[in-house]
Amino acid sequence: HYIESGPGFAFQVDTRNSIFFPTQGFCLTGKSSFQHKAFGSDYNFGRHEYDIRYFFGISGDHVMAFQFRFKMAHGEVPLESLSGIGGDDLMRGYIENRYLDKSSLAAQAEYRFPLVWRFAGTIFAGAGEVQPSLKRYNPSDLHPAAGAGLRLIIDRNEHITARVDFGWNDTGSMSI
Repeated sequence: HYIESGPGFAFQVDTRNSIFFPTQGFCLTGKSSFQHKAFGSDYNFGRHEYDIRYFFGISGDHVMAFQFRFKMAHGEVPLESLSGIGGDDLMRGYIENRYLDKSSLAAQAEYRFPLVWRFAGTIFAGAGEVQPSLKRYNPSDLHPAAGAGLRLIIDRNEHITARVDFGWNDTGSMSI
């Protein structure tokens, strides 16, 4: 176990028409923190994360969603604070933080559509990469992921759902 401590800041610009089921708008979030021994941290390092999401409705409850996330850490970065790709939000074909390094880039597109009664579906595809520095990124190192999901709409007014996603990665493995 170790201690991370230091100053930081965060911001958000959000024009989405709903936080649960946006059909238009974008959301940009960013945060940076600077851990330092002078503030009681066991390590000296910085960490930055920027996430942008864009939504547009095609018709009715048919929606396209796009996401791009960039994470970067520098300095004496402990393992638990490295930047990763994979998880239930972005790059769903991989387990959480399947790949780790000092920086990560990932992008995803998703199509959301109604099915029957309170059920809806989604199909998604994305790609991401981790590297020790920004200079090392190479399109041939991208890790693709794709899949489909099923949603049960619990609250029709707010469009709150229970979900299950099936994602596949470049090794042929599936994550649920």
